[in-house]
Amino acid sequence: MVDLETELAALRGLPFKWRVPFESESRGAFRDKVRRDLSRELPAEKSTDLSRAYAALGFAPRDFDLAQAMEEALATQVSAYYDPEQRSFKVIGEHLALEDPKHARVISHELVHALQDQHFDLRAFTDDPRLDDDQRLARRFVVEGEATFLMMAHGLGDGPPAERRLGPWAVAELRLGTRLLAAMDMLDMVTNAREGSTAERVDSEARRELEALAHLPVVVTLPLFDPYFKGAEMISQVWAAGGWPAVEALFRHPPDSTEQALHPAGKLLGHRDPPVRLRLPDRTGPLPAARPLQSEVIGEHGWRVYFKTWGLPEPEAAAAGWGGDRYWSWAVGDRTLTLTATTWDSEADAVRFFDAYESTLPDRFPDSFSQPDGAGALRMETAPGLVLALLRRGRDVDIVSGARPAELDRVRKALGSVQRIRAEEPSP
Repeated sequence: MVDLETELAALRGLPFKWRVPFESESRGAFRDKVRRDLSRELPAEKSTDLSRAYAALGFAPRDFDLAQAMEEALATQVSAYYDPEQRSFKVIGEHLALEDPKHARVISHELVHALQDQHFDLRAFTDDPRLDDDQRLARRFVVEGEATFLMMAHGLGDGPPAERRLGPWAVAELRLGTRLLAAMDMLDMVTNAREGSTAERVDSEARRELEALAHLPVVVTLPLFDPYFKGAEMISQVWAAGGWPAVEALFRHPPDSTEQALHPAGKLLGHRDPPVRLRLPDRTGPLPAARPLQSEVIGEHGWRVYFKTWGLPEPEAAAAGWGGDRYWSWAVGDRTLTLTATTWDSEADAVRFFDAYESTLPDRFPDSFSQPDGAGALRMETAPGLVLALLRRGRDVDIVSGARPAELDRVRKALGSVQRIRAEEPSP
């Protein structure tokens, strides 16, 4: 354990300020902790409102329970974790065995989190209440990406613990490894592990984890995996461009969006591509007696999740060119009204998104069909007396869901008041 800390510090060029305490924890005790944390961070009313909004947006089934899905994902998929409150890490349900390569990888990953926390304060970095969901996820790309990158580097390093280094061939293998990892479809890999030719070689614990994943929606699983794997590729590119000082700079000036994290070469390094911030002046709702449920930024990664959910062959391409977005949802009686405003980098990107979104509607609403509703617009009945409307104006694509036909003009007027605040414009 001491050697592992020394080796990681040597590779990272950053010393541990103190030894990191650790212990084992049962799976049951960890589930109890997850449940307590979720009840604090996602209380019942907020979970219900978010679940309702996700269902209305097409990210989850109508009976979706966000808190339950998050509990299942964390309680079954996490094998170890670093606790920034106690400044220690725990391995769940197993004894620590450094001679086991699996355990060495897990432990090194969590020790990187301890190193990050000692130097950059992880709670302050990830839990800033001013962040929107997309910004918060982009910061997870930094935290989990660096831990995964350094975990991989440790496996390729050589030399005595205090002098562990990466040789030229190891660097080449590391860079190639992160590219391959980022290109993998982790959900397809999970399916292959469960059902493919090697499924019989999966041990019982791994089988339970895979079965649990199979029943979770993409909106839960993809944000869980991608910060590790695609985040490692982001760190790899930043490290190649400026070494560890450039990586450390990400903790002082983190990515402003998942778009930047997913496209570091063109959107993060050198010139950053700042997101357009969208604001609805009147949040009370476009209809009388509308109760606000939720308003958030979906982000490029979020749109990848949406298109992956509905089986689009190239979800990454459909979400590319994202410039900014935000949705607002309200409860109007027993229905959910949702307005989503998006902006794209070019008109071609907006057209591609419009067409891709339209292509998901037959699967979402198999008993209905879309029809033109003027230039760059369509509508379809999604339930008796309710419509979904899609409108493109240049680089902007706006979506209305859950409105009655007689309300559509009023709701579209509300969407027309959305302010799109670009980086060069002062925020109000």
